[in-house]
Amino acid sequence: MRECISFLCAAVVLISACAIGPVGEGSRSGPDEITVIILGVAQDAGIPQTGDDCDNCVAARDDPGRSHRVACLGIVDRLTGKTYLIDATPDLSAQWDILRPEGTLTPGQPLSGLAGIFLTHAHIGHYLGLVYFGREAVGRVGPRVHATARMNQFLSENAPWEQLVRLKNISLVEIRVNEAVELRPGLTVTPIRSPHRQEYSDTVGYIVEGKKRLLYIPDTDRWEEWDLPIEQLCQEADYALLDGTFYDANELPGRDISSIPHPLVTESMRRLEGIVRKRPGSIIFIHFNHSNPLLDPDGPERAALERKGFRVAHEGMRLGL
Repeated sequence: MRECISFLCAAVVLISACAIGPVGEGSRSGPDEITVIILGVAQDAGIPQTGDDCDNCVAARDDPGRSHRVACLGIVDRLTGKTYLIDATPDLSAQWDILRPEGTLTPGQPLSGLAGIFLTHAHIGHYLGLVYFGREAVGRVGPRVHATARMNQFLSENAPWEQLVRLKNISLVEIRVNEAVELRPGLTVTPIRSPHRQEYSDTVGYIVEGKKRLLYIPDTDRWEEWDLPIEQLCQEADYALLDGTFYDANELPGRDISSIPHPLVTESMRRLEGIVRKRPGSIIFIHFNHSNPLLDPDGPERAALERKGFRVAHEGMRLGL
């Protein structure tokens, strides 16, 4: 009898553990009304990167499961059946195919569920995918593209992007920093200024807010250059997806790390460790350079990061808002 009771207790514990699932991911009992889906986690050039033979790139060529698409988010609103993208990457075609079944689509109109795209800035991995809406590809009246005035000016005045605007393959919508865009009552997207290289446009991150709040900052210079402390922004968010481009100062031998403006993951962890102690799993790193050791799922850097309560973003990760 005691053995039977012990067995039943163990079974209950096991079932309960399986039902809980990963911290901060979508509900297992049913779909969330609003879901953010991570569609890519790599820096602009993807992984493997063209012509590179670092450990991560070699592993990705040997095992497709180790390859990664360029960082991008999908926002799925099941209440309206509409879907939105944050950034239009060189991997847009494959990323949109992942999102298509999530929304309400009109037969014969493959982009009918795509209600809008929000751009962060004019570096290649973040807007290059817009070309796939052009004459050589989709070639129809296309989605609304939300971007700052300077980003819109860049797209309107430079080929081939100006052709997309002229032919209405994309429709530009100006957004302003710290002014929320209401997608519908109960769902907003707010651009926030991100200090980062500004050769062609300014740079923004986004706060996506439903019943919960998500902070997305894929590209930034060091946290010391922000007007608001990153600790405050992360404290106010249920999920924070942060620039994880480089892990530490040893990642790029032969280069002066001070000339690379991205915050190092090791520095970010030191600043934010108090938050994850209280809310494990709430801070997630994304936008990894091909050299980043966090891309090795069995590496000591990944294990150490997760022990501290941080997470590494992966394609297909779902965050319910």
